[in-house]
This record gives sequence, structure tokens and C-alpha cells, in this order.
Amino acid sequence: MISTRKQNTDSNQELDGKLAKIFEGAYQAPDNPWFVRKVMNRLPERKPRQYVWIEYVVYLIALVAVGVAWWFYADKVMESGVITVYDMLIFATLTLLSILVPASFVEPLVKRWL
Repeated sequence: MISTRKQNTDSNQELDGKLAKIFEGAYQAPDNPWFVRKVMNRLPERKPRQYVWIEYVVYLIALVAVGVAWWFYADKVMESGVITVYDMLIFATLTLLSILVPASFVEPLVKRWL
């Protein structure tokens, strides 16, 4: 008795042989260094980003706001001479924002670059 696996392998080999005969005279793509560019040119165009400048303005406003907040709270702590738990939370939040705002600006640029 022949196992099912053996039967499947035999039928696959027969099918591969038939397909090879069918495609024997088929057209082969020539080697072409410009092939990728030709294919890419046939893809639909990407929609241009019309309002990119708004994104940059928002990032700039966010950076300025974080900078002003740093100055305001640092000045407040310097005047009072006392650092409270509330001040520490504000500084931790400002530190986080100082990292996240530039990172959110750079992240899409890095994705496009990769």
C-alpha cells in the first residue's frame, strides 16, 4: 500500500512536469538594470502632501511652548528657592515632552529614509 504522502509527492511531480512543458516556450524577461524603475513608474503616483508646512509649524510651536514652560518653571523655582513635589512632577513632564516632541518630528523622516 502506498502512503498518502508518497501519492501527493508523485502527483506534485507530475503536475510540475506538465507546467514546465506548458511554460517551456514562454517569454522570459530580459536582464535590464532599469527594470525596477520601469515598474515603479507604472505604479500609481503618491498623492503629494499639500499641508506639510502645517506639521512643521505645529512642531515649532510645541518646541517653543516647551522651552517657555522650562523657562517659566525654572524661574519660579529659582525665585522661591524651594523645590516642591509639584515642581518635580512639572519638571519630569517637561523632560518627557522635551524628548517626545523632537522624536515625533524625526520619526516620520527616519521611516521615509529607511
